[in-house]
Amino acid sequence: MQGGAISTGGTDEQKRNLREFGENLGICFQIKDDIFDYTPKANIGKPIFNDIREGKITLPLIYALTQASENERKIVSEIIKSGDFIDKNIMFLHNLVSQYQGINYAEKKMDEFRTKACDCLNDFADNEVKKALLATLDYVLVRES
Repeated sequence: MQGGAISTGGTDEQKRNLREFGENLGICFQIKDDIFDYTPKANIGKPIFNDIREGKITLPLIYALTQASENERKIVSEIIKSGDFIDKNIMFLHNLVSQYQGINYAEKKMDEFRTKACDCLNDFADNEVKKALLATLDYVLVRES
């Protein structure tokens, strides 16, 4: 994103704002991807729970772990350390995320980063380019795949 400001002779502030816009857009994209891993109806070209099966601890699970009991955290740790991602364990992790509202938390965080991204564009003129950037940002949040 910063390259656009550099190529048009933008100010240092414009370069910084576009870089920060891009960073926040990227974080929104990643959080949405994390949410998809827990969404059975997502059409993302990879199986659900793929990140979990690869031992990746993403935002919904991270948040759930902050709310979980000591025993639940211990079970999660054992599952991940052992790499024992049988269906029963995957369902335990999925249920933990559901029980502790991990997806809702991730959606709220994604919305916070969306707001930060939008704020980065406040000083730019309202034009087709700005509208396109905002539309791209909004697409990232509502995409189904």
